[in-house]
Amino acid sequence: MLEERTIQFRALTPIWTGNADRKSDQQTLASGLIGSLRWWMEAIARGAGADIPDPTEEHATYDESKKPHGGLDPVSHIFGATGWRRLFRLEVLECGTMKPLNTVSIAAGGPRGASRWYYPPPGARIGAFKLRLVTTAPEAQLDLIEGLLGFIAERGSLGAKGQLGCGVIEFSAKAGTREALRTWCTGLGGAGRSGELPSLGNMFFARVQPKPGSAWQEETFWIKHSIRRAFADRNQRHSLMGTVAGAERIGAKIQMSLPYISGAQKEIRVCGWVPDSANRPANAMAEIKSALGRRNVLVDWQTGVRP
Repeated sequence: MLEERTIQFRALTPIWTGNADRKSDQQTLASGLIGSLRWWMEAIARGAGADIPDPTEEHATYDESKKPHGGLDPVSHIFGATGWRRLFRLEVLECGTMKPLNTVSIAAGGPRGASRWYYPPPGARIGAFKLRLVTTAPEAQLDLIEGLLGFIAERGSLGAKGQLGCGVIEFSAKAGTREALRTWCTGLGGAGRSGELPSLGNMFFARVQPKPGSAWQEETFWIKHSIRRAFADRNQRHSLMGTVAGAERIGAKIQMSLPYISGAQKEIRVCGWVPDSANRPANAMAEIKSALGRRNVLVDWQTGVRP
């Protein structure tokens, strides 16, 4: 029997809604949320030992003659592949209110003077969201998707531009759904793929409290600047923090939220991953941890996290 479930959460920092063409509607937003859910599910599965390829380089194809799941990896079996439909449908019923995001500039000094970060239109959405999840196959488990969303709410960010502060959500998953996610991970096994892809095994999760009197939005970008300065090696810096310079485009591996209120405190969430090919990965992790505490109060730092 197919199942339907409504999920509600609140965006504490804006959720990015536009695509490369600056289109922003509920269908575009749904596609972005599914892509984000898949990214986190892949990282969790790799951390549990599953061999999950990079979907941008290897396109999974369903082959009915192969077992199990038509030769698909466990995440592609859930989220779809060529010849295989995703096991669930996601519909956006409510998506908060649009919030324009302004260019952020900090007087960081150095040869280029002020550092600036841009948010292209149309902006992002803040506030209450409502989603409908509908199974498309009998083997689908909506508890698994809800448990995944609960993990993201606790640790990560949802949607695009996490490196620019977007995507922190407040969500209480239904009792037992996180256990469904853990049970799924236990059944994966395997030797896993190399540490060149994001995995809970090479990720860190941190929370910092900005010092009293610090600017609101700018503090996120001072943290970004502080981490960049921690790496004198240009290749290492660009690999971890990303760069856009001419033809060179590297996505950031470290995300940091805009400030949000947690309890009675202003808080910033930081998470990311360090590939095995990085120059001394353990040292890189230590440098990031140290940088987080320079301007702010580091209240939590965790590695080796499990769902």
